[in-house]
Amino acid sequence: MIKLSIFNDYGLQIFKGFIESKGAKKLPDNFLTNEKYSDIISPSIELDELKAFADRLDMAVYLNGMIDSELFEQYHKEPKFWSWFCCLYIDQIVLNGKFSNPEHYFYTPGRVVYRHSVAMPVKTYRQYGHDISRLLISRKINVWGELAEQVVGRQSIMRSKELLNFIVQLYYDKDKDDLKPSTRSKINDKILKDGVRSRAGEGGARRVALQIKRLALNYKVDSMDVKNLNLLLPSEYDKFVS
Repeated sequence: MIKLSIFNDYGLQIFKGFIESKGAKKLPDNFLTNEKYSDIISPSIELDELKAFADRLDMAVYLNGMIDSELFEQYHKEPKFWSWFCCLYIDQIVLNGKFSNPEHYFYTPGRVVYRHSVAMPVKTYRQYGHDISRLLISRKINVWGELAEQVVGRQSIMRSKELLNFIVQLYYDKDKDDLKPSTRSKINDKILKDGVRSRAGEGGARRVALQIKRLALNYKVDSMDVKNLNLLLPSEYDKFVS
């Protein structure tokens, strides 16, 4: 068990170097507990560094339960805080040494802050609860996820309860606690052998943000209920509409 801590400036820079080198620069021994690199912020909170998570939502639920409201309010924008958490579970978040872009691990305030592997899941679950989190947070702890990229980074959607409910009802199967079939399908509009254009990806998550943007040109979509939004959708979404 490891007491809840936070990187100091030196520890943060070492972790940043580790991430930017894609693991080529090795971390020092006892990196997360050595006071040379980290400071304990809550001696009473101990984290299980060996805990294996089923997916990112499982991680978010666990960490949300460990971070009380006072600590969250104090540190929720702090790179040293979220980067320390990411380092704690880095072996799961970076599976088999396959690193993605640095902003997924090193908390980077600004335009790409929503991509952080720990901060985004914890904040999403804390604010929106299970159903929206299940939709947006990847089933794999080492995978970002297409819906997260399409939705979480757009504040016009994330600030609207109506639009979030619309997306949840469009793509989330509550009975199976999973995404509906074809939600993740890649867009492919190439011409098939029979001369017909492929319809792969139509109505899927990769198109929904663009569809909402198009509807917003003529309608106040962020204040419309799910039923009325569904009526505005083109036929390609029929298979997703309940």
